Amino acid sequence: MTYLEYIKILVEMIKFLRRSGIRNMLRTTFSSSFHDQIQSSKSRIKDITAMLVLQVNTAGMDASKKRDQEISDLLLERLAYTPKVPLEGLPIRFLQITRNDQYYERGLVMDQISTALENHAIRMSSVALHGRMGCGKSSIAVEYLYRNQGDYEAVIYLNASDRTKLERQFVELAPRLGFDPYKRGAKDSREWVQTWLSTTGIKWLILFDKADSTAILRECWPVASHGAIIVTSCDPLAQDEGLAANGLRINAFDDIDGAEFFLSFLGRPDSIIHEDRDAANALTKRFSGWPFGLRVAAAYIRRKNINAARFLRLYDEKPRDILEFSTTGTSLSSLSQLVLNGITHDTAELLDGLSFLGPSEVPVELFDNVAFHFLDASEWLWSRSLIEYDRSKKFFCVDPHTHGVWFDKIMENRERYDMVFGKVLDYLLDAVPEPDLLQPRDPELWKLRDIYFFEKGEFQLGFDYVDIAESIAQKQNVTDPKVLSILFYVHGRLATETSQLSLSADCFEWALDLFRQSFADDEDNLLESGKIYLSRLYSCLGNALTAVNRVTEAEAYHIEALTTALETEESLSSTRVGTLCANFGSCLLWKGDYSQAEDFLSKRYYGMIADLNATYMLLEMSTCDKVASKRHSIYTEKS
Repeated sequence: MTYLEYIKILVEMIKFLRRSGIRNMLRTTFSSSFHDQIQSSKSRIKDITAMLVLQVNTAGMDASKKRDQEISDLLLERLAYTPKVPLEGLPIRFLQITRNDQYYERGLVMDQISTALENHAIRMSSVALHGRMGCGKSSIAVEYLYRNQGDYEAVIYLNASDRTKLERQFVELAPRLGFDPYKRGAKDSREWVQTWLSTTGIKWLILFDKADSTAILRECWPVASHGAIIVTSCDPLAQDEGLAANGLRINAFDDIDGAEFFLSFLGRPDSIIHEDRDAANALTKRFSGWPFGLRVAAAYIRRKNINAARFLRLYDEKPRDILEFSTTGTSLSSLSQLVLNGITHDTAELLDGLSFLGPSEVPVELFDNVAFHFLDASEWLWSRSLIEYDRSKKFFCVDPHTHGVWFDKIMENRERYDMVFGKVLDYLLDAVPEPDLLQPRDPELWKLRDIYFFEKGEFQLGFDYVDIAESIAQKQNVTDPKVLSILFYVHGRLATETSQLSLSADCFEWALDLFRQSFADDEDNLLESGKIYLSRLYSCLGNALTAVNRVTEAEAYHIEALTTALETEESLSSTRVGTLCANFGSCLLWKGDYSQAEDFLSKRYYGMIADLNATYMLLEMSTCDKVASKRHSIYTEKS
């Protein structure tokens, strides 16, 4: 109506302007003026607008009142359906799983669960047991339910491995809590079970077993002021994503407990068990303490009526028969396939690398520049508890059994083995720095170069890794002389730092011979970095030979170290050349040539080595005049 008044005013205005002045004068004489008409329309517009505002406000109040009534009706309906469990219906036991009569005690884990749930009567308490598949999470949780069921008036077990199973269990559980199962579907049953958990005043404990999907678990998570929840999951996020308040990682057995666990399944007299103990220890190491693997091995031994030692031989001779063996419907092979079900291409490539590098303390930085999506791949493995990070997030460990299974798969195909090995070498070459040839003792470089261990004093660890590297080089028939030279150089440095004098001399001689092979003794074609490394080798070998009293040979190598260094840009550093002169002077002292030793040592002391001509003059006075003269002529030409 408002817009009609505006149109009416507009039409009257047009008519007024189109009429002649006499007609307008006569019209205003016998009827209201045009001004009065406009004022009348404005008044009507104002009244209409006020009426509309009143209607809008009234409609809003009506809608709000209606909404409040709907909410009130819904709450009343909920209260009307809130179950009133009769006293004769308690205690409630919804346990669709039998107790394991061969449960093996797992340290303090039961006490840790009790501590996490101790305040269940006054607030919601929860704990997630997470770890790889087959490590005993469910056995621990079910045993806790049976042991502590007397502390709760309602104890509920739910298999949460998939949504369908969970919904079927909610439908079965609802009548036990006082609901009519014939009037409601699976979703309604779940919602009302959650309502019951949220509103009941009795003490309750619920176990969500095998809850590997946090999305499914979140749908079923009750919101209550009290109660206790245990979750078992391969995914550590069952705790980290705001579900369980506490988390306990369930690991494999150590060597001692693993052997005892295995023997407990054999059911043999103590005298016979004693004979099986050595084999049990070996089996525990073979399965990396994995409970499921040890249990299957014990079942195979009982079924076939053999001893543990015989089982070990069969496992080496016919592994396929044992991998496919099962008494419960799940074999080692099928469980391994289940663990790796749906593995992505990037995850497979990451496992390829880890199978060579793992299983423990693999540096994350090795995969910083890889072509595949490392973060996605590592997340896939971590969500299934197949890898575990340290606190610094700089290293991670791989589940030992998965590591072994995957490596065996690679070994089945020689072509794949060679391809993976080549990729791993590329990872190492990209991530590991070369040995520092200029300032090996510079503390600022230790964080970047601690992999070589002789720079930080971790000598035994260095020797361990050198042994591994030499073993790999031998097995893979590595023949690149430069690679082998660097390997023996590092070995020699470690031997020098640990005062293994003969070993250091041998290693540096091998390193020098190999490096000479790489450039066929043609030093003129060496790049700057090659000449620096060659000078370092000469100097290290000279020091090692001096230490074993082969001073005549040592003197020649020290001169080679100096003359080679003076041909490089490194010669501009008085510190480096001065160090070489100091090494040479020490050699001359051991030889008994005190006069010439004093010359070199004084040059070192007073920092005069920057005068390269003076250094050449000293070299020309040494026992290798021909070599020195040749070097001097080269230097003169370069100048």
